[in-house]
Amino acid sequence: MPSLRFRCLGIVFWSAVVSGVVAEDIPSSQPVAHRTVGGQYQLGAISINPQERSVVFPVKFNQADGLLEYALVTPAGSAHESLLQTEVQPASLQAAMLLLGVAKEERVDSAFRKSGPLDAKSLKEAPRITGAMVSLTLVWSEAGKVCSAPLEDWILNRSTAKSMDRGGWIYNGSFIV
Repeated sequence: MPSLRFRCLGIVFWSAVVSGVVAEDIPSSQPVAHRTVGGQYQLGAISINPQERSVVFPVKFNQADGLLEYALVTPAGSAHESLLQTEVQPASLQAAMLLLGVAKEERVDSAFRKSGPLDAKSLKEAPRITGAMVSLTLVWSEAGKVCSAPLEDWILNRSTAKSMDRGGWIYNGSFIV
């Protein structure tokens, strides 16, 4: 597991999904993506590489200890419960994923709002989350060397003292409330 002494420089989304981009799916308030060298795009702080099917954006390490509810939040999010924080807005990330051809999924969370505790019973009753399988990789520089590790390696189960099992993440888009 990587040392937690350094600052994360970026997170990489890798996607294995191919689908069409619909222009009206990208909110008009978003910055425009500009083509850069080698067929890549820049959308604000987000670098998009269609050949590698990757999206890279800056993050900072938020907490080294404590319970996590989120892997990544913006400054307006619950930073006290998150491993990472970014200035990149969710709608910009959604636009970047659409440029890669990762389709937006129907959200189920607004249809399934349950009051009360989040426990085994409520999780069993929750609808299955659908979306594109992606891998999340942290990339950083340490002693002049570029290093990387899957996000799962940074999440520790306190009960077992082991990192989270690797297996991919479900990306199902973002929405504005």
